[in-house]
Amino acid sequence: MEENRKGYKYRWCIGGIWIFIILIQYMLPFAVAPLLTVIMEEYALDYTLGGMLVTIVGIIGGLSMFMGGKVVQTLGIKKGALTALILFLLGDLISVVAPSYPILMIGRVCIGVGYGLISALTGAMIMAWFPQKEQPFMNAANAVIGTLAQTAAYGITIPLYQMAGNNWHTLFGYFAVVVGATLIVWVIFGKSSPEKGGEKSSDAENKPENSAEENAGLAATWKRSEVKKLTAAAVGMFMAYTTVTTFFPSFLEETRGISAAQASVITGFVPMAGLVGSLLIGSLAGVTGRRRSIMWPMMALAVVGMVMASFSGNVVLITIGLCAIGFGVSAYIPVIYTYLMELPGATPGMVASGVALTLGVANIANLFDSMIYNALASYVGLSAAFIPFGILLVMSMLVSMTLPEPKKESKK
Repeated sequence: MEENRKGYKYRWCIGGIWIFIILIQYMLPFAVAPLLTVIMEEYALDYTLGGMLVTIVGIIGGLSMFMGGKVVQTLGIKKGALTALILFLLGDLISVVAPSYPILMIGRVCIGVGYGLISALTGAMIMAWFPQKEQPFMNAANAVIGTLAQTAAYGITIPLYQMAGNNWHTLFGYFAVVVGATLIVWVIFGKSSPEKGGEKSSDAENKPENSAEENAGLAATWKRSEVKKLTAAAVGMFMAYTTVTTFFPSFLEETRGISAAQASVITGFVPMAGLVGSLLIGSLAGVTGRRRSIMWPMMALAVVGMVMASFSGNVVLITIGLCAIGFGVSAYIPVIYTYLMELPGATPGMVASGVALTLGVANIANLFDSMIYNALASYVGLSAAFIPFGILLVMSMLVSMTLPEPKKESKK
């Protein structure tokens, strides 16, 4: 069966459409950030309410990831992705016509649910459509595309806003056209698996007798020790990464005397290094076939970067440290997807549940970042306030060292 899938060229059509789905997944949540001042002025918002327009997507997305496994079981990948695209379109259209902040927030919640569903479905799609040897490369490619889309959201939103006559409602109307076109293309060309009209991947035929629900449920997936360890590792590195990207610009201003503009540029190296890390290490995992021996060194690199960036007074060393954090954390994420796909008896539904338990819990844990950092900063100082997050990275490293290398199942 595996040999037949290698020659099944239609997977590249599915993968090609999925690129646009991922672009939508990241553009819609983050395009609001560059427009925040304009939106806040229109609705008379403070920074707390304005910031919620961005953070609510991550919070709802983390929660909705938990539906991923069930969606794969009940709807399949095609209908699941279609549901997410409909939610994206609905949220986008609400943004176009929203007369008030509460209405706009409803649209952002819709986008958040779609964001979480696609995060869970991406792993299921890759496992259903791509042979094992291609999966690490596809996971790396999707991670890179997501990072590029997030970067583009910050880089091109304002020029597009100006082209739209300085009207952000009109801009989201243009986005709606793109989302609608992608939705139509997916309806016509999208499929759940290489099997004609089927919802099960050809790999599922070679799995044990367990039913899809037995393999894919959240409870069953959580029973796997590897998933618990991956979740613990993801929580640590997500909390550290989010805290750094959120507070480091102000930290550099207040403690290192760096201008706001320069601090922003320096912190901007974190996602840039992450882009390189996702591509290089994700590809390296595919070439070498190694997982654990790649994962824990990435966390070790991030730990060194945290110490260097937090306690050094040299701008060059700070920048190198931030790059190490971005590289290490971002490089780890595509390997999580690959690791889940290689667990014994893995199915697309189980991978979706595994993504929910690892990345979903990690996203929700980010709710505590600001509380922890703000509480510590006034007592131990801004530099020392990063220490707990460095400890979390150490925890992620140690947990990663206990992960077994997944056993490759022989293919007939």
